[in-house]
Amino acid sequence: MTLDDNKLILIVDDEPRNLQLLGSHLKQQGYTIGIAQNGQQALDFVNENIPAIILLDVMMPEMDGFEVCRRLKKMESIREIPVLFITALLDTENKLKGFQSGGSDYINKPIVQDEVLARIKVHLENRRLVKELSASNKVLQGLNQLKNKFLGMAAHDLRNPLGSIMGFTDLIIEGDYGAVSDEQIPVLKRIYSTSQRMLNLINDLLDISVIESGKLTINLSNGSLKDLINEQVMSMKLQADKKNIRLETLYHTAEKSEFDEEKIIQVMDNLIGNAIKFSPKNSDIKITLSKINDQMMVEVRDSGPGISEEDQQKLFGEFQQLSNKATSGERGTGLGLAISKKIVEAHQGGIEVLSQLGAGSVFTVTIPIKSA
Repeated sequence: MTLDDNKLILIVDDEPRNLQLLGSHLKQQGYTIGIAQNGQQALDFVNENIPAIILLDVMMPEMDGFEVCRRLKKMESIREIPVLFITALLDTENKLKGFQSGGSDYINKPIVQDEVLARIKVHLENRRLVKELSASNKVLQGLNQLKNKFLGMAAHDLRNPLGSIMGFTDLIIEGDYGAVSDEQIPVLKRIYSTSQRMLNLINDLLDISVIESGKLTINLSNGSLKDLINEQVMSMKLQADKKNIRLETLYHTAEKSEFDEEKIIQVMDNLIGNAIKFSPKNSDIKITLSKINDQMMVEVRDSGPGISEEDQQKLFGEFQQLSNKATSGERGTGLGLAISKKIVEAHQGGIEVLSQLGAGSVFTVTIPIKSA
């Protein structure tokens, strides 16, 4: 029986007259009626039948309506069925007690038949819409999992051939396969740089598919963020030197902390790389490490054009391309900051940006010194 076909309404009341009056009116509206004169009868009834909605009197001997509702909500098959309390108790305390026990709504005594009918229709429609939304979400989740699986497979299969293309191109440029003309070298370098951009995209796609599938694993070890930042600054110095950008480091602490070295290298690469990408030539980038209470804090301050408030709202989303353009035509995938945010959050930390147009940007990462 589908939800649309289910017209069964269970009425629970210890007063036979109330059962008769309410049941008779609802039958005239096309509903099928089940009755129970106490809480135990109601529990026995739902073990054999699944109603579309339950109308439950509060004041009953032996087991009041609140206790009946609590027991109903512990039953998996009944948990989502709306329970409407029928009561003359209108004080706030009793209303809150009803909602806390799992009730969906109240019908006040003396009963107004048209009001009962209207409330039943509203709750049945709400439940139908919730079930439709739940079914749609399951379909979307399945499609998303399929997409992540496809991205992972495609990216993995493309990465190795691209690595070979880059490796052989580099060997040709170096002359390992014979002399190369001056006209050929720029073409080969373009092949190499284009392949590098594609490899970066593939690596980002692999990372985002892992993150979205819930399989991001953080392997914590005790290490030095100061040493890690130093190494990343050295590895990116050549990129900065091409624009005559000075990378300045300032360390207020050398204390060790717990983090996943490989993942935090990825975060630092992204933040420092973005700072270089968007900073003008002949400018400075400042990387600061501090200890704030029980957290390590890394700040990357650039001299770029700043980020508008509108762009800041979507900065950490996937595949976001902002209005700002890299100062030397560098390209990105639009995934780096989204991946960085997930990595930092997996460390139980946070990442945020402070920026103003024309005044540069400061990206701040905080990570607990010791994982909880």
